[in-house]
Amino acid sequence: MSQITSFLGEHFFLSNFYHYKPFVHDSCLWRTSEHTFQAIKCSDYTNWLDACEEGYDSHEAMEANSIWKAATPQEARDLGQQCKMHDDWEQIKERVMFDILWSKFFPGSELSKRLAATGGAELIESNDFGD
Repeated sequence: MSQITSFLGEHFFLSNFYHYKPFVHDSCLWRTSEHTFQAIKCSDYTNWLDACEEGYDSHEAMEANSIWKAATPQEARDLGQQCKMHDDWEQIKERVMFDILWSKFFPGSELSKRLAATGGAELIESNDFGD
């Protein structure tokens, strides 16, 4: 089986830092899957999402909002490293990432077609973040 071990160059679209066009997750438009993951891990995410949907201004002061507004995926990651996380984050983070990637590579989308074009390759992200 072939492997893709770097999400750079022609495979950058696989990276959580990849920004092609915004995608929808939890009824919100997100710049990157990194933004999404980092915001969801904040303990105020559900309250932020509810406030956004209801049009309340209170969402502006929430940690999740700062991540949503981050100019780059690196900034989103840095902010996510500082937020107060859900108590059960370690237990739910893999499922959260699965759900985010499902949204990013939604069946029939251009990104899902590019993902399918990798064939049966094993995808192994290698980075310097220790995650």
